[in-house]
Amino acid sequence: MIFLHSLYLWGLLAVSVPIIIHFFNFQRPKRIFFSNVAFLKEIKQTANAKDKIKNWLVLLMRIAFVVAVVLAFARPVVPAKVSAQQSGGAHVSIYLDNSFSTQNERDSKPILDLGAAFVQDVLSVFPQSTLFQFIDNTFDGNFNYFYDRPKIVESLSKLTYSPSGRSIKNVQQKQEAALKNNAAGSGNHLFWVSDFQKTSVGSLDKIQTDSTNNYYLLPIAPTNLANLYIDSVWLEKTFIRAGETNSALVRVKNAGTQNIENKDIKLFIGQTQASAASVSLAGNASQTVKMNFTLTNSEDQACRVSLDDSPMIFDNNYFFAMRVAPKIKVQTVVGTGQNAENSFAGKVFEGEDFFELKKNAQNSLDYTALLGADLIVLENVASIDNSLEESLKKFMLNGGSVLVFPAAKPDFNSFRRTFGVEGSTKSLADGLATSGTGSGLVGMEVPDKNNPFFEGVFEKISPDMSVPEALTPMQWRAGQTLLRLRNGSAFLSHLNLGKSKIYLAATPLQDEFTNFHKHALFVPVLYKVALLSKLKSERLAWSLAENTAVIELDSLAQSDLFLLKKMDDKTELIPAQRTLGTQLILDVPKNDIEAGNYALVRKADQKNMGVMAFNYDKTESMLGYFSTDELKSLFAGQKNVQILESLDSQKFRSDFIKNNVAIPLWRYFVLAALVFLMAEVLILRFAFRSYKAQGD
Repeated sequence: MIFLHSLYLWGLLAVSVPIIIHFFNFQRPKRIFFSNVAFLKEIKQTANAKDKIKNWLVLLMRIAFVVAVVLAFARPVVPAKVSAQQSGGAHVSIYLDNSFSTQNERDSKPILDLGAAFVQDVLSVFPQSTLFQFIDNTFDGNFNYFYDRPKIVESLSKLTYSPSGRSIKNVQQKQEAALKNNAAGSGNHLFWVSDFQKTSVGSLDKIQTDSTNNYYLLPIAPTNLANLYIDSVWLEKTFIRAGETNSALVRVKNAGTQNIENKDIKLFIGQTQASAASVSLAGNASQTVKMNFTLTNSEDQACRVSLDDSPMIFDNNYFFAMRVAPKIKVQTVVGTGQNAENSFAGKVFEGEDFFELKKNAQNSLDYTALLGADLIVLENVASIDNSLEESLKKFMLNGGSVLVFPAAKPDFNSFRRTFGVEGSTKSLADGLATSGTGSGLVGMEVPDKNNPFFEGVFEKISPDMSVPEALTPMQWRAGQTLLRLRNGSAFLSHLNLGKSKIYLAATPLQDEFTNFHKHALFVPVLYKVALLSKLKSERLAWSLAENTAVIELDSLAQSDLFLLKKMDDKTELIPAQRTLGTQLILDVPKNDIEAGNYALVRKADQKNMGVMAFNYDKTESMLGYFSTDELKSLFAGQKNVQILESLDSQKFRSDFIKNNVAIPLWRYFVLAALVFLMAEVLILRFAFRSYKAQGD
């Protein structure tokens, strides 16, 4: 037995008070005269003997009463087996894992429900005066503080699943910080109730516990390992056009150990089912399913791929948004003295409904209008003047693309100032003069099928396919070569300049230098350059585990404020946000929204600016758990850590109280003090009264 408030033991000195009263009777005797004292002598002898016994008993009861009261105030406890510092007065911190992986079941019961029942058991084994901290995966609310038992029970009743996964290290830091902030002493109890999913809890072997506190781990792993989920979705054609057949490539994973047969998968565009497929998977296998669709309009589309699987249902849907590509704005600029209508590049882009074309001559150019384009083609331009240079630099700063076909005698200094690249000092006209008109043309090599630039350009690339020819060209000493002549010289090069894409050809589009502009390869190459100028790597979806989501908007002001509206129930919120050029950067509201499709709405005029899709983190979908034996091995060297195994309520209570909770005894000493006080009253009232009756 130990005392929590040992200073109160000095109160035992109060035992001297009844002893002094017993040995020093300060009451003066009163003398009474009788005529015959013969009978009184006999009575006096009998009374003196019985009074001594009575007084000793009263003294004993008074001493016992004082001792019992003092010991009650000193708070005696029977210490726990694990640590002599533990007591019912210590702080208790409980972490309950409510991540989506706890939707799985153990013995046909959800793991979260089993964990909540266990927390109730933990609350019941500690005294009423104990203060508790309760933490779940949201890290929301006043989790930095400690409360009495009813408050924790109330929190448990409101608990739902959280999309956030937390590492045990992170949880430990929150618990120990709260103990420190609340001036908790030593001998505190920290509980970790979780399925201990390996993808979420982190590296347990690196956790060092506080030796002055006590840690209890309760692993609740599912009985059966079974979960089928949609891992990711991407499009076969990233340039999305209305009325054109496209395909969604859906990656499906079987995280369980059992085989899955003929599970249906459905693709929805809006509320309409657009495609369906079925999948069969072996345990721990994955498969990519191709689902064809055609968009019927040019509006932004809220989409989802769905399957039916239980008990883990949070990952049965994968949400994504498709934005039909707007028209690509192309502006061609021909050199001074040339007719803009005769532009070879212009003829490629005119007549197509997904291009918005404007033809310009360099000597009558609207420099401001250039900034609104997606692609600028400089065709047979000899020199870039200061005004054009300034406009091109602003254009490239915003991410615009530039395709350059230089004139026969280019001013390399002006190109170097604008694009930061060096060209050869020998002009193409000089090269042509030395070889003679029409001579020196060299065939191109077959395009590299492994180059991402040519992805989707050709159905098949044959080694003997027809290729254009060109005069041995000048050299741009920068960038990646896209088209190369058979003599090793680069014909078309590509480089990134900040957010901008620059394409540099080695000849003008003139018959004496090349037949590229008359070859079948000319159109698909220019189309691909134009398509890449519009592709801004727009995301189909974001994970709720990410910190930020970035979306490109055509018109964006610094003062604009945007909100997210859930498309199926109109739930809305305003996330933290900021702008950077044409980019809107949103802080992902991880704990404030559910997975789904959300309309991005400008608050000022309620204009719908697009669709954003958010999905839950897929780490919660993976099935892999630390076993009890693995946890015991990981914490084997830390004696203040216990791995609890029993989920049986009664057994847990009895074992835990016996091994971990100090038993308070102050109540028993208060009861004993009352018993001693009552005994004293009874002795004084009724003991040894018979001799008085005899004397009457």
